[in-house]
Amino acid sequence: MTTSFEKTREPRLHDAVLGNYRTDLTNAAVLGGLEGVKFCLKNNPKQDRLAALPKALNYGEPGLDLLIGALEDPDLKLNAYQLLRKKQEPKVLQALKEFNVYSLYECLRTIQTKGHTEPVYTLAISSDGHTIVSGSGDKTIKLWDINTGKCLKTLDGHTESVYTLAISSDGHTIVSGSGDKTIKLWDINTGRCLKTLDGHTESVYTLAISSDGQTIVSGSGDKTIKLWSTKTGQYLRTLKGHSSSVCSIAITGDGQTIVSGSSDKSIKLWDIITGKNTRTLKGHRYKVNSIAISPDSQTIASSSDDMTIKLWDIFTGKSLRTLKGHKYNTNSIAISPDGQTIASGSWDRTIKLWNTKTGECTRTLEGHRYKVNSIAISPDGQTITSSSDDKIKAWSISTGECIKTFQDYSSSVYSAAINPDEQSSIITSSENKSIKIWDRNTGQCLRTLEGHRDSVYSVTLIQDSQLIISGSSDGTIKIWGIPICSEYLSHNQEL
Repeated sequence: MTTSFEKTREPRLHDAVLGNYRTDLTNAAVLGGLEGVKFCLKNNPKQDRLAALPKALNYGEPGLDLLIGALEDPDLKLNAYQLLRKKQEPKVLQALKEFNVYSLYECLRTIQTKGHTEPVYTLAISSDGHTIVSGSGDKTIKLWDINTGKCLKTLDGHTESVYTLAISSDGHTIVSGSGDKTIKLWDINTGRCLKTLDGHTESVYTLAISSDGQTIVSGSGDKTIKLWSTKTGQYLRTLKGHSSSVCSIAITGDGQTIVSGSSDKSIKLWDIITGKNTRTLKGHRYKVNSIAISPDSQTIASSSDDMTIKLWDIFTGKSLRTLKGHKYNTNSIAISPDGQTIASGSWDRTIKLWNTKTGECTRTLEGHRYKVNSIAISPDGQTITSSSDDKIKAWSISTGECIKTFQDYSSSVYSAAINPDEQSSIITSSENKSIKIWDRNTGQCLRTLEGHRDSVYSVTLIQDSQLIISGSSDGTIKIWGIPICSEYLSHNQEL
């Protein structure tokens, strides 16, 4: 006779016992501890596997090994990354360094720029990283909540295209420049137009704000530079002297000097306090296309349609040297962070490296089939990136070697940026409607972000939050990044 006690010790239908296995283990008694986590990660539906993943953190180094392994599982890698990203153990840091984080990127939000019936020409991001500001050919400015994608405000007032935007250092004021020849100051919180700055007689194409945030500097097709009070919008002075359009403006690091380049072939230095033209630098035979100022604010480098680069002493105005070697227009220039190397890009399809002190051309970088549109130097000063109509290249400054050629584009590359937090990645936007992320060292395309329906003209980074913002002529702004998984949020709430 079997007692009731003996019956309670018999295996139940859903118990896991030797010699018997049932796939539906929802109510089963299974292994606990780390072995139980391993079992759940291997033999359960996706949702149960995801729920088990945070439990690995309870088991020290073996648990971390489980999470690192999960980075290779398409179903688990997002959650595993979220759980590991703030860990400081050496093995975790190495695993994350080798992991392609961009494989997790998705379009988090598409901002349908309703009302923007023309291309978005310019973007700016508020100092707190919460608001995107867009300016368009439809004459409006729009503010967008970066988290929700909601259009917070539409700023109406300009009567022609909005070409340039800047945000004050305190984050309270938007400054816009337009084809209607005006500059407008807007309260970023209320959207109210605080001031309209009239004075230019041609389109305002460029704006700069001094390092102390007190002064707005505007450049126009009317040949002038104007200074305005950021706080009051009061007109301060007009800097006259150029006899043709002002093509470029830069402000020295100490905020004391404005440097301007013009189609009249000259470069002018202006005292930002008095407005006095302290020097006029003459020597170029054609239009000055771009200006760069050395990190120590002692040297100006200028490039011109006359195929030369000139170096100038900012204090004496003396021409230090003329760098000759390009066969066509030089349209882009950059100075390395240590101030020792100048890089120039030209319509002759080459990039040249020059020694700042001697003026010697140390290397000519050849490989582009079309004119070089833009160049940039990485924050560590080790790498140059260049873009042309057909491809992007990365070059070693120390050796001149082409580290990699990114050839996956079938159309013009409009912009390129180096992620300062991830020195190995280059982000580009293109006419072919996509954004691409490249490994600088291997040349591998880590990810192609698709979703825009027309050319992507601009791309910018919000460094702290790892977000990529893109603006397109399809009338949309897209925010790209790593989605936050619900299991990760639940785990953090429990902690």
